[in-house]
Amino acid sequence: METSPTTRDQYHEEHYVSRVVEEEQILQALNGRTGSSIVTIIGPTGYGKTWLLHQLQSQLRATYKDAIFVWIDLRDLCLRAKSTEDFFLQLSYRLIEPLAERDKIMAASSSKHATAVSRFVNLMRNILNFHVGEYILTLDPGDGALGQPFQDDFYLALRACIEAGSQTESRSRPWRKLRLILTTSYPRTFLSTALANSPFNIGTGVEISKFTAEQTQQLAVGFGIYFDSYEQRHIQQLLGGHPALLNQCLSYVIHHNIALRTLLDDVSIQRIVFCRYLDSTYQQLRKAPALIQALHALSKNPKAGLSLDTEARLYSLGLIETTSAGRQVCRDLDRILLA
Repeated sequence: METSPTTRDQYHEEHYVSRVVEEEQILQALNGRTGSSIVTIIGPTGYGKTWLLHQLQSQLRATYKDAIFVWIDLRDLCLRAKSTEDFFLQLSYRLIEPLAERDKIMAASSSKHATAVSRFVNLMRNILNFHVGEYILTLDPGDGALGQPFQDDFYLALRACIEAGSQTESRSRPWRKLRLILTTSYPRTFLSTALANSPFNIGTGVEISKFTAEQTQQLAVGFGIYFDSYEQRHIQQLLGGHPALLNQCLSYVIHHNIALRTLLDDVSIQRIVFCRYLDSTYQQLRKAPALIQALHALSKNPKAGLSLDTEARLYSLGLIETTSAGRQVCRDLDRILLA
């Protein structure tokens, strides 16, 4: 049984580039035998967290044959919620949607005098008690509730569910069936300070990196494109191994029947191909001038000091990376934003 995963990233299996190490880390963490299992998948926007989850679905279903799979687009749910109470109500309906005993679970979990946190924990406990197999809950993006008036209650409730699995054996038994997968575009260190009761720093953290030159080449072959040495070098410099931008670039080359080298050498074409990314990123930077100032500073001095908040937000947007020489702007394409 399952609820449908988000389709916002238009997943195409034929263009998925394997991440063997990360896939294995996630599967091993979810197969934990003591308490609840939680995995946080970390990586900037567009680095392929959702695609990785799509790819893992068949392996998870083979392992957990009696499991319920629930995939919730947390950001979309937050946007639809009219109040804190409405958010938790909509979330509850999504959590029990695949179960036949929905009415019984809701009735057993309702309490007028309980807090939102305790009602949520009670609901999850009842779900796990009513269902025989594992319950695999994916919240993508898991940081989608940040900035909402109910963020503290929600993340405290998640953490409470996770910690319930570490209690004495008799009390933790139902929680052993819970498998929780969170995605985030922010570093765990930032989330630990931004949230009083962060669930992101519990369990296993798996960081998704940019594509290597070899992975970029593997992606291109899936499109029927074979690089020469010039194209290999320049596409890495232009896009810095950014998976979503690479997909967009190669798809444009195929569908518009232009030479890859033409795109790599012509800034005016790059502005057309990547206009949505550039416009979206620019609008976000305009709202926070400190981010633009930080990018300018880093373009001149990789060791320029950044606040934890500024560094986290630039990382989330995929604009900076940390190297042995310090932090730097990830790709030549982003220098258009600084022009």
